Amino acid sequence: MAQEEDKKQLFEKIIQEARELIDKIEDPNRRAFLATDIAGITHKTEDIEKAIEKYREMEDSYWKNLEKKSIVEVLAKLGDLERAREFANSFSKPDWRSESLIDIARVTSDPKDFEQAEQSIKEVKNSVARNRCLIALISILARAGNIERAKVLANEIEDINHKDKDTNSWSEAMRTIVSALVDAKDLKQAGELVSEIKSPYQKTQALLSIASALAKDNRSAK
Repeated sequence: MAQEEDKKQLFEKIIQEARELIDKIEDPNRRAFLATDIAGITHKTEDIEKAIEKYREMEDSYWKNLEKKSIVEVLAKLGDLERAREFANSFSKPDWRSESLIDIARVTSDPKDFEQAEQSIKEVKNSVARNRCLIALISILARAGNIERAKVLANEIEDINHKDKDTNSWSEAMRTIVSALVDAKDLKQAGELVSEIKSPYQKTQALLSIASALAKDNRSAK
């Protein structure tokens, strides 16, 4: 019991020292990122408020967007979903907005958040960014057990890539579904999906994920 109390006191001491050092950092981007890191560790309201304060001091648009995305995820993990959604929806660029809404869906696994994330992807016009968002959402859906919906979204990627004459993103999406099935120990369905993967690279990765699971099962059986 005493040892646990010592660990708790050491934790508070380290976090407090980190908090005090934040204001001594000259670079506003680094200040903001580290403040959010602290909030992600402590899960305390005072720390996320400081992170938001440091975020507002940032000027560079790319790094500020990246920091804002991190804040959305921390807010979601803290259970402050209303503010997380508010921050996510305030992005002016559709791809940043979509990625942040996907982060919320990853945390909540709420069907409404899945739906909002999916709708937001439709506003992303750049095919590369849209593929990236689709693959991220497909991975979350598959790991939540919604395999059929994940496969439907994977076909949306294929449509985009047929126009761009590149099927690798679609294969990557299918590989993420296979990985989710392997983690769920549904090796039969995983094996069936592998045959549909077109990219040799992604197909090899998918096959190896199944092989790794089988090897683990064989070792356990000995």
